Amino acid sequence: MKADEKEEEEVSKTIDVDSEDSKNKSQTQAKSEKAKQEFQLNYTREASIGYLYKKMPYNYFVYKRIFSEIEKRLPKFQPKTMLDFGAGLGSSLWAAHHVFEDKVERVAAVEPNVNMRKLGKFLATD
Repeated sequence: MKADEKEEEEVSKTIDVDSEDSKNKSQTQAKSEKAKQEFQLNYTREASIGYLYKKMPYNYFVYKRIFSEIEKRLPKFQPKTMLDFGAGLGSSLWAAHHVFEDKVERVAAVEPNVNMRKLGKFLATD
């Protein structure tokens, strides 16, 4: 019986050590997740213009294709409002405007980067 008790004691110690290790790992993972959330991609003025020439046309056509598929598959769907978080230069809003025409009454574009936001506003003004 004493051998069984020793085995149980060793198993419980192993479980305690494992739970300590997992607790430390989860704390480390939580710190790394927080660091990832704090990371922001800051576009300079020049990088924003480069984004305009290089990535915006691609993103626009991807969004346009998605919205066209939605319109084709759900013909009764008529969006009234639209929110774009991380809007960049607003390519998704442009695509929604071209696909849904004047059905979208209100749009909101949220872009945390100042340079991207300024260039997006400049592009949106007539």
